[in-house]
Amino acid sequence: MKTVLLSTCLAVSLILTACGNKKAAVTEPEATANQETSAIATTGAESREEPAETLLAVNLSVGGRGYPAKLYDNAAARALVDRMPMELDMRELHGNEKYYYLPEELPTDTENPGVIHTGDLMLYGSDCLVLFYEDFQSSFSYTRLGYLEDPKGLSEAAGSGSVTVTFEPAENAG
Repeated sequence: MKTVLLSTCLAVSLILTACGNKKAAVTEPEATANQETSAIATTGAESREEPAETLLAVNLSVGGRGYPAKLYDNAAARALVDRMPMELDMRELHGNEKYYYLPEELPTDTENPGVIHTGDLMLYGSDCLVLFYEDFQSSFSYTRLGYLEDPKGLSEAAGSGSVTVTFEPAENAG
């Protein structure tokens, strides 16, 4: 009986030790990636630094005013580009963002950015495309899609109600 108990304890110890080491190996790269992403989130829209994995060029038109944008090279942004060109009637929310529920879900990789910057483009849930036109703190989680390179005048272009926003890959823009 003691041998069975001792063998069981030893087996459980080995399993827990193996799981503990595997978790540490997995979370270390994730922590590094999150630190890099956090560095982007804490910089202003005017001074964003681009991580190495970034950047698909697209153009947005908000209320008729053009804005070049950069999308992160992630699954959600690539899926969004695959749907372009798009013309969306984005609705107002909270005096700081425009949103549109996409007909199909996009892949997600959510995080809490903490600080939202003017010009940030994110996905709320798996199907709600959000364009932020004011800076603010947030406790909500989003999938980062990208940002407008120079969001000056975005608040005025977005207006106080719904606004037409077009999205197209940069190579298709005229």
